[in-house]
Amino acid sequence: MKQLTLSLLLAAGLAGQSGLASADIANSPNPYSAAYGFDYPQQAVWGGWSRGDAGTVYAEWDSFNFDGQLLAGSYGLTGAQFGWDGGTSIDGNGNLANDTDSIFAYADIQGSVAQASEQVVRVAMQSEAWVAGSGDGVDYDNIWLNGLTPTFLGLTDTGNSVVVDSIEYALYQSLAIWDLDFAPTDDLYLFDLSAAAGTRIAQVAIDMAAVAQGAPISEAPVAVPLPGAAWMFMSALFGMLAVRRKSPLSPLSA
Repeated sequence: MKQLTLSLLLAAGLAGQSGLASADIANSPNPYSAAYGFDYPQQAVWGGWSRGDAGTVYAEWDSFNFDGQLLAGSYGLTGAQFGWDGGTSIDGNGNLANDTDSIFAYADIQGSVAQASEQVVRVAMQSEAWVAGSGDGVDYDNIWLNGLTPTFLGLTDTGNSVVVDSIEYALYQSLAIWDLDFAPTDDLYLFDLSAAAGTRIAQVAIDMAAVAQGAPISEAPVAVPLPGAAWMFMSALFGMLAVRRKSPLSPLSA
């Protein structure tokens, strides 16, 4: 399978700036609005920090294009890239799309989280998928961070929809959280995600900070169950698919 890898070179000075996301509201509702499923970390049960706080990391993509994936907002990054397999294209709304096969995509970021003793590194990934017809959108057995399944995985919104080009899409917004005892080597966070054929991947937001061990994740943890055998099976599958990460992360301009 022909693979497609695209790198993102962020504009100068972004690493030292804070900014809330400018969500993809041109083609869909703002996912941070009331009654939708995204949360800012300063508001979320799983959070307790603000984007732009010292020692935190944040990256959000709300549109994809072949010239480079533009971040809606970022903080604390030293490198970032987003890519997907060669069977996936970009629709007229800037979403990843594949009508005949599953989407396999990745988000790779590098950034340093300030961690004290008795703390874990909490990584929260929020995603939005558009689904026409039946289906669940994102493949919840196939979400990984450095080869690890999430500590918590749940749907945060399934009751909304958006109509684009006379097609009604159900919105599936989800939250995946990893609590890591230590930051990974070289502060590299390598995310894998996939979605069923006919799905659109519209937005991905990643927040990271150190929190106390056992800090709450959700008020009502209705998690998506993960099969016990999924880890070994999907690790082998990704090895076969050879999702490419041979290029280094794009450095940020000083």
